[in-house]
Amino acid sequence: MNNSGITKIINWKVILIGIIAYFVVMMLIVVALYISGNYNTPDISYSPLTYIFLMSISGIITGFFSGREYLNGIINSVIVAVFYSIIMGLFSGLYYLMAGLFILGAFGLLGGLIGVIIYRKYNNYNLKANE
Repeated sequence: MNNSGITKIINWKVILIGIIAYFVVMMLIVVALYISGNYNTPDISYSPLTYIFLMSISGIITGFFSGREYLNGIINSVIVAVFYSIIMGLFSGLYYLMAGLFILGAFGLLGGLIGVIIYRKYNNYNLKANE
């Protein structure tokens, strides 16, 4: 099978890591709220900012593990965002699906970009040296 084009960009292992990262960070937030005694405050645990934060962190992790190419990090992070938008849409309705696709997609894209930048800085990647 020829591994070119979009199949070369999409890395399902990295996408799975991003999905797992989303759940792990979400569980850490729930545990932190439970320990602090604020678990019953829905304005914190169900706030749109919580979902934006979760998607940004998940996007950064997905982008980091995607490697040195910006496009790979962005596409893989947006796929994770689309996955969560579909999940939100299934449980909450079409409005949340559309809002999730736009908002989570944007923050997934931004997180993926930041993750690739961190990867490049962490691994001292120089584009001109590798050409």
